[in-house]
Amino acid sequence: MKYPILISLFLLVVGTLGIHAQKNNGALRISGYLNNSTLFASTHPDLLEETLWQNITYQRMNVDWRPHSSIRIEVGIRNLLYTGNATILSYVKDNVDRDRGWGDFSWNIFSRRNILYHLNIDRCSFQYICGAWEVKAGRQRINWGQTLVWNPNNIFNPYSFFQFYYPEHPGCDAIRATYYHNVTSYSELAASLNMYGKPTVALLHSRQANSVEYRFMGGIYCGEDVVMGGSLNLGGERLILRMESSYFHPLKHKENNYDILQAAIGTDYVFSNNLVIQGEVLYSSRNTDTDMYNLHYFYIDPQSAKDLSVSRWSVLAQAVYPLTPRFSTRISGAYFVDKHLCYAGLYFNYRISKNMEASLFSHLFNYADEQPIKLRVGLGFLQYKWIF
Repeated sequence: MKYPILISLFLLVVGTLGIHAQKNNGALRISGYLNNSTLFASTHPDLLEETLWQNITYQRMNVDWRPHSSIRIEVGIRNLLYTGNATILSYVKDNVDRDRGWGDFSWNIFSRRNILYHLNIDRCSFQYICGAWEVKAGRQRINWGQTLVWNPNNIFNPYSFFQFYYPEHPGCDAIRATYYHNVTSYSELAASLNMYGKPTVALLHSRQANSVEYRFMGGIYCGEDVVMGGSLNLGGERLILRMESSYFHPLKHKENNYDILQAAIGTDYVFSNNLVIQGEVLYSSRNTDTDMYNLHYFYIDPQSAKDLSVSRWSVLAQAVYPLTPRFSTRISGAYFVDKHLCYAGLYFNYRISKNMEASLFSHLFNYADEQPIKLRVGLGFLQYKWIF
């Protein structure tokens, strides 16, 4: 327990010194935000005979230190204070302390029946730049995905599109070397270890020609599968088309090991009034059981790049429109064909000032598959954010 407390005190000192340093030079930069989200959830039928509520106060600090033109050190820290009824908090306590990375940098500092204080270091990396080479080691985010919702090529850092209050997404413990052939082409080799010590090693090559960007990647996923994939991004002035796919082949043939193909295609169209229409379709050859446990991880934190969806066919469409320069809205809808699972989302954002904004979210899931009961889940979020 003493180590997380010492880390918190250290970060407070670093933050204070960093703000002072920023006034004198640009070598050290401290940034972040304070975010407060209030959640209300209900189910029909009422399984728990109570309205679930939770308040999450989330403080993020980013430390970016550049002591030399060829050296960059980055640290990202999350402080989360959960309050709410015991039913939903018991579920949070059982899952929030699970660190995906090889190093365990997540701690429950203080835990009681209706309150939890959690500390997590999700970025901690050292980067060295020499000519056309970049080498980065430590906890970092490696994002090889091109599509908007489901990313078959994102084998190092799978995440959920529906997770709204963690925009940075989890990192991985990895070492990565990037070589820039020219301004439009680069190759990247990355290797990481997960919480079980299983390695993921892969090579990516990316090239852009005019308005077309294509990528090829291949390697070993979690020490269990050979993975190959690629993506294509066709960008125009108003229309963008994205395609991405991956293929997993098990190294050892066992009863539950089989080949998996995942492919996504999506498009964006921007109208002259800045209305953006987006759509995406995902096919996955893997059939996933859809009990409440799997649905939770699909919504909050997918555990594997092979489990991007609970359905073989998934479709999502959304519209984003800035009503005024300060006020914007987003409407989303998804259908998971094989499971008869529907999703609807509504989002409003108002920028109060340069550093403050307020948001309102509403998520509705209707699960009508062949289960003992048909389930409808409604989630409402009210969020305030201060950026520093």
